Amino acid sequence: MPTTQLRQGIPLIATGFLLTFWSSPGQTFFISLFGDELRAVLNLNHAQFGALYSTATLLSAVILLWSGTLIDRYPLPTIIAAVVAMLSTSLLLLSAAKTIAVAFIALLLLRHLGQGLMMLIASSSIVRYLDKLRGRGNALSGMGYACAEAALPVTVIWLTTQYGWQLALQFSAIILLLAILPVLMLLLRGH
Repeated sequence: MPTTQLRQGIPLIATGFLLTFWSSPGQTFFISLFGDELRAVLNLNHAQFGALYSTATLLSAVILLWSGTLIDRYPLPTIIAAVVAMLSTSLLLLSAAKTIAVAFIALLLLRHLGQGLMMLIASSSIVRYLDKLRGRGNALSGMGYACAEAALPVTVIWLTTQYGWQLALQFSAIILLLAILPVLMLLLRGH
């Protein structure tokens, strides 16, 4: 593979890596870190919380059949900015959840935007725009998820023990919006 192609593909591969890494707020491993606190606030047992989470997950998958088509209709920077901003807002919503209805909406949005759209955008943009780097590009960008699974639980648990679970969610939202989004927009400059 010529070095020029790889060099030209690095911004998009880095974008994919960040998208898969920051899909984490919608992933089960991340949400489960707040399970005990959410169950306590909502006064739910494990089965009730599992049913709430499963319903949000199934509904998010159904909505993805429609929202996934937005990737084909809007420029990549626009769709990424919208999804990241809404994902950040969903984290804030979950941190403020005091009722089952608010928690359900927050979980639905987290699952849909993080686990659904962020992962879909990452893989489909690599396949669409990197002709000769599709396989390597997807492999490299997909490593963002593995890196998140390795780094985020320890970080989130530390934040939770130091500052509380709501502030840990709020901190994640702020990092996503004020640090990661600008980096993504910089990587996609001129796309």
